[in-house]
Amino acid sequence: MARRCPNCFSDMEHGKHVYEVCPKCGWVEGTPPKDEYHLWPRTVLQDGRYMIGTVISFGGFGITYKAWDTQLEQIVAIKEYYPAGLVNRIPKTKEVLVLPGDKETAYLHGIRRFLEEARNMAKFVNMPYIVDVYNYFEENNTAYIVMEYLDGVDLKQYVQIAGGKISYEDALKILEPVMIALEEMHHKKLLHRDVSPDNIFITVDQRVKLIDFGAARLSREDEEATLSIIVKPGYTPPEQYRGKSRQGAYTDIYALGATLYWCITGEKPEESIDRKISDDLKSPKKMGVKLPEYADRAIMKSLALKAGLRFSKISEFRLALNNKKQVDYPEIEYMKKKRLSIALVALSCLVFVVASAAVWSYEQKYNVTIEPAHLTMWVPAESEEDEAFQTLKTIAEEFSSSNTGMIVSLVPVKEEEYNQKLLEAAEEGTMPDLFRGDIPGPDLSELCIQLDYLEHTLDKSAYWFLEDYKTYFPSERMMPTGFDLPAVYWNINRVSMEKTGTTMDYESLAKQEEAIGSSVWTLPELISGGLEYTVRDGEITLGETAREAVRQFAENVILHGDEEETDFLEGKESIYIGSSTDYASIRSGLGGQYGISLLDQDDIRGRFVNCWSVSAGSVKNSQYAAMKLIDFLLGEYMQNLYYVQNYDALPLNRTSLIQYQETYEEWQMEEAYLSGLPMIGEEGYRLTELVQSIAE
Repeated sequence: MARRCPNCFSDMEHGKHVYEVCPKCGWVEGTPPKDEYHLWPRTVLQDGRYMIGTVISFGGFGITYKAWDTQLEQIVAIKEYYPAGLVNRIPKTKEVLVLPGDKETAYLHGIRRFLEEARNMAKFVNMPYIVDVYNYFEENNTAYIVMEYLDGVDLKQYVQIAGGKISYEDALKILEPVMIALEEMHHKKLLHRDVSPDNIFITVDQRVKLIDFGAARLSREDEEATLSIIVKPGYTPPEQYRGKSRQGAYTDIYALGATLYWCITGEKPEESIDRKISDDLKSPKKMGVKLPEYADRAIMKSLALKAGLRFSKISEFRLALNNKKQVDYPEIEYMKKKRLSIALVALSCLVFVVASAAVWSYEQKYNVTIEPAHLTMWVPAESEEDEAFQTLKTIAEEFSSSNTGMIVSLVPVKEEEYNQKLLEAAEEGTMPDLFRGDIPGPDLSELCIQLDYLEHTLDKSAYWFLEDYKTYFPSERMMPTGFDLPAVYWNINRVSMEKTGTTMDYESLAKQEEAIGSSVWTLPELISGGLEYTVRDGEITLGETAREAVRQFAENVILHGDEEETDFLEGKESIYIGSSTDYASIRSGLGGQYGISLLDQDDIRGRFVNCWSVSAGSVKNSQYAAMKLIDFLLGEYMQNLYYVQNYDALPLNRTSLIQYQETYEEWQMEEAYLSGLPMIGEEGYRLTELVQSIAE
């Protein structure tokens, strides 16, 4: 094994010469650790796989070292369980010695907790905003967690360097990834219970990571449970001061709100236990912080002493901080609830019989217990090697791991054969539980159930366009997970295009196209563009003007657009009218040598994509389980995986779309643009088939 510097892990050997001082960072051979009880630099663990370096940090329960993984040949961080007051170590040795007396029981309990922390962190290995865990093991009469090495500062240091406080906008940008991480934890029924500025890390390349899961525990919102008391003054909600209490997502929301409060005011909130005696906490706005009124209300709501007055979900807090959800200050909300409860008591006396019947009917219809199920899902793909198939496979595995007893089997089916195979499967009684209902072809509505349970239980305010779900999908037989927009791509090496704001209209584009002699219109854009059509009794009719436009279109341009896109990528065409689904191929094909503009709202319609339906032939429990899987596909982390990481369409999830736009800045859109965007609903795939039949 190469003789490496324990500080920077550069090679300290050169030929026959062995350096005593690191030629790269200046570390001096023989430099002792910060404390004599720490492992000595260059100590090895796990049969030499890990070489210990310098100490990064140490606290009451453990020591974290910079280390070298000789197998992966990379720097890692290794956390050693070393509880002060319970153990000792002979200097320059590895073995941890438990102090005599009654210390051993507490020490062994602590090791179990320490390894539980590792297992909790390992559940999120693919989550970009949570520190990765590579390995964990027991050795030297103690335990170790091997994690990714993070180079940077924690949020506490970051704010101190910035002068003691930062702007609301900067704080929100830093905490957005933390919210995504917490939402994923809560989805897996896990609470962090120690969110604070020193457990949020900002790397030198500006990545944000949530760290330290030592206090994490399973959520117990529905029952009181005995939990260890973890207190961080200013950031801990009152329920966490009690060993036996109900704790839920609202517990982490309080700590997150306190962290945001500290970032923008420079002061921690008063301890919650003191606030229960006399609550004098001033809002950031009253402390002179410049921030929107809606954000001030959201922060104070997150810091409500009563858990019932806080946000119940991280997603609600995020929406409120981004002015997507209106909330009141907690004291105002409390008075409203108090007045409402008095009114409801009086009202309930008058309508008791009717209300009881309504509640019974509602519970019969919607309060269902979903048992374990084995679901079959048909994916439009050429083979299992397709990227779309692999992405859905990952999501299905996440769903199974998050829902005990749920198994999802994916089957690739070629898109051109998809609908026909569905019809054949229906006749044979072998329909999949879940399938795509938006692929052009024959009407499959009789093969699907109404998704009223999903539509009723979904928080539609968290998604673009779904608040008008029944307008776009009156049959309620398919649920979209993404959407697609026409877009103008141009080769910046061949043409320079002026654009006003973020959009351009068809007329200005046509002039540009005529000037450079390009012909780039494709079938999907014709459908999304100015075609007028009517829908009556499920039948789509095009007016004669629209039919003539289709015929002229078919005579002059490529029908499907595949050859046009190829010509554009090869530099033969200067402009290409594509859509957001083309972004991946154009981004990889042209590198940075392209520009993008959206078309004006008056000229286009957006289209829903990846619309899933549930088989009418499945048993009831499988139908509910399939709807639960669709709901999972709409979740923020899954939308990020489905669309942000693969960028083949735009996510419906509002928060995921923000992440998409932050990642791919070419797709910045004003909220007003999206709010006023006309969309094609369930008739879209039938319109495609109709237009293609006319064109042919």
